[in-house]
Amino acid sequence: MQEAISCTPILQQSMQMLSRTLVELYEAAEHLAIGEYPHSIMQVLGRLIDFDGGMFGIVSRAPAIQRAHVYGRSAPFASDLVSMLEHDPIMRCWLHDGINTPIACDCERFYDERALFQQDRFYRRHRVARMLLFGDAPCCERNGQLIVLFRSSGDPFNEEERQYLMTLWPHIVRGVESNRRHCLEREVADHAGRAAALMSREGMIEAEDTAFRPALLEEWPQFSGRNVPDAVLECWGAGTAFVGKRIRISMSAQGEYILCHASRYGAPGALTQAERVVACQFASGLSHRRIAENLGVSQNTVRSHIAHVYEKLDIHDKAALANLLACWP
Repeated sequence: MQEAISCTPILQQSMQMLSRTLVELYEAAEHLAIGEYPHSIMQVLGRLIDFDGGMFGIVSRAPAIQRAHVYGRSAPFASDLVSMLEHDPIMRCWLHDGINTPIACDCERFYDERALFQQDRFYRRHRVARMLLFGDAPCCERNGQLIVLFRSSGDPFNEEERQYLMTLWPHIVRGVESNRRHCLEREVADHAGRAAALMSREGMIEAEDTAFRPALLEEWPQFSGRNVPDAVLECWGAGTAFVGKRIRISMSAQGEYILCHASRYGAPGALTQAERVVACQFASGLSHRRIAENLGVSQNTVRSHIAHVYEKLDIHDKAALANLLACWP
């Protein structure tokens, strides 16, 4: 017979609490919108670790904090904190290299000893006495992630709290990835037939379906890596869709991310001869009236042909049509 597993009531209670915490993290990742998930992370952590403020941030390779979700503090605190983290030499090192184990810090002592008076003023102004930091370093494949927990007063963060954070961290990171993926899946379900991805505002692909990368390879055969081609990001900055020779990518804001839908153009063989003639003349800049006169048909016939061309090729404007015709034999 197998021997029954026994544990003390305190250990059993701790394990049950940890188990409930993990379930809540993954359930929140599945159902919440992207912008809401970091707040849920802080709420769940608050049941295991005593803190009155915090931040969950996404760190780029610069290193720089691209997005900062602040919990339990006012809006101005966020910009002050990001500035402090990026200009403090030790903090910059932590952002660049990641943090192997959670770091507990007595802010007043830490900055007094190093004579960093500007940082010391920050902590005094925002009433941050204790701090607990942990995070992953950014790399070429993904951005890093940083969590910072604060106390305005009281005892320093202890070893048990550090262990809780370190134990939960892989699940927090996995939860963030899962949250993005579920958000993308919900969007893809509403746009059947299109490849989709979530892109950061710096151009990094944060989540993608299986069809998105092959679609990019249609346009850029040498494409590799985690960042979209510069031309796509430039179109986002200009407020337009990317219209290439093989694909079209529409983009829309999805919280702090950009939702990308890529669609391949249809084949030239899908058009009738009449539709192709009308398409070529329309793409060259001729009006409906002029095309009708050239072909000896009505303007309604020209409009009908153009509508069929757009539908068959899955395009929506004259620029996309002109680009597509330019690469046909």
